[in-house]
Amino acid sequence: MVEIIPAILTLSEDTLNNELALIRVVVSDVQLDVVDGIFAPNKTWPYNSGDWKLEIGSWKEKIQFAEEFDFEIDLMATEPEEAAEMWRGVGAARIIIHADAPGAREALLALRFEKEEAAVSGGEPLKTDLKGSPWDASVQIGVAVPCTASPDLLREYENLYDYVQVMGIEKVGFQGQPFDARAIELVRHVHEQYPELAIQVDGGVSEDTIPDLIRAGATRLVVGSAIWKSEDPAAEIEKLKGIADRL
Repeated sequence: MVEIIPAILTLSEDTLNNELALIRVVVSDVQLDVVDGIFAPNKTWPYNSGDWKLEIGSWKEKIQFAEEFDFEIDLMATEPEEAAEMWRGVGAARIIIHADAPGAREALLALRFEKEEAAVSGGEPLKTDLKGSPWDASVQIGVAVPCTASPDLLREYENLYDYVQVMGIEKVGFQGQPFDARAIELVRHVHEQYPELAIQVDGGVSEDTIPDLIRAGATRLVVGSAIWKSEDPAAEIEKLKGIADRL
């Protein structure tokens, strides 16, 4: 079954609270798009706050429905290792590192190293998180690749990720961008090379693009503007789920 995952790109925790409230009855997985303003020019929460590290460390305490969701953090940041570790430490279920970001390999290596150590030691970590909790070996590590990339790019990160995210748009960090059809071919090539790999697509996903993406091999579809521009986000998610289920 193909999953539909809503993406939230927000400038404030208030907006995040409001949007989670609108979709909590229909989904349990949500992607948070966080952009540092350097990797992509659109600076979003928590990077637009006075202290982004403090915001990450305390964010679940401020989010009304935080415990009802599994959060995937799409980390669009340069030198993402420290931020990835912080998001992991506050309970992210999945963390995505962009392959074309400076410092991507170091971040993926650090995440993979601690995940493997936790698995081998039965959950006892080499170091604890911000609150002293053990590393959760179930955290999933994703690597995002541009729609313009060659599938060969993934070979540089072999064994460092659990799933891949193909970007469906060329200009990342913004919602509402036009879909780039090159993403379909990239999904197809990745699926052919790695038939057991979970492939999700983020950007430009809509009822018009879902059929081609699923036929190409996508197993998860991240949807932003198509949901939030609709009059009823929860109903829109259900509609997209129905389209995916019929294919």
